[in-house]
Amino acid sequence: MEVGNINNQAAVIGQTIKELRKNQLLTQKSLAEGICSQTTISLIESGLTLPSVDILYYLSKRLNVSLDYFFQESEREIANYEITTTELIEQLWKTKDYEEIYRITESERKQQKNRDLSHEFYLFIELHYYLTSNLSGKMAWDTCIRKLKKLIRDNTIHKPKLLDLRIKNAIANILVEHGKNKEAMKIYEDLLRLNYMEDSYSSVRLRLKVYFNLARLYYQSLDYEKSYSTALNGIKLSIKFEDVSMIGNLYVHGAQCLQQLNRHKEALEFLNQAKFIYTLLKRSWYLEFVENLLQEAKGR
Repeated sequence: MEVGNINNQAAVIGQTIKELRKNQLLTQKSLAEGICSQTTISLIESGLTLPSVDILYYLSKRLNVSLDYFFQESEREIANYEITTTELIEQLWKTKDYEEIYRITESERKQQKNRDLSHEFYLFIELHYYLTSNLSGKMAWDTCIRKLKKLIRDNTIHKPKLLDLRIKNAIANILVEHGKNKEAMKIYEDLLRLNYMEDSYSSVRLRLKVYFNLARLYYQSLDYEKSYSTALNGIKLSIKFEDVSMIGNLYVHGAQCLQQLNRHKEALEFLNQAKFIYTLLKRSWYLEFVENLLQEAKGR
């Protein structure tokens, strides 16, 4: 987006927030409380800065409007709203704030008929609504799977392929949680056989998660060779795309497989690689876990 458009959007959002605040007889200080500094509110209202996704979300809650209230001017702003909401849900998913995601997606579903947002956006909303409904105990796991399969059967022309892959991965994860390992294993295997756009950041991340999840299932079924080769493929993909999101976990899992295969020297090498990665990423809990595994391995 061009600088001029960003500045214009900041000015529009800032003016909207200022008007809402004054209508509700709030001071900048009371609006900012627990969300950001009063200085930040002043900068936002002056159009000098564009609020971050999380700040804008919490301001909308305090001002008693939906997040899309700030994006009602044009098609560009509708697109911005979809991106902003999607990013917010992704952030909340990373922090496992499932109740908040449920509240957001439930609200989006209720307002769907009165809006002109994309079908792709609502598929994303439906996916996270069903997942968080299941995670929060509001929907039975088998019902959730049926709903997710229905989303896969949606044949919209512009439906992103990656969304289908994410839904299938989510179904497999739920099956694993409920002891349906063989069914989950088949889905993971099918996912790895599909043609991915491997230069896509999101598709690589998803593929790495599938490698790790499938490797764990092979391990649980005592197929250590297949578990090791699956983890190794995940490591190779991580290195190819310089993605460290799963590589530490894959090295640890590969080491555990190698120990079961009595390849102890190679297992030590894998654990040392994992230790290096966790040290680099400053993941103290994982580092402690690997150091304990190293001590056990050296004692053999």
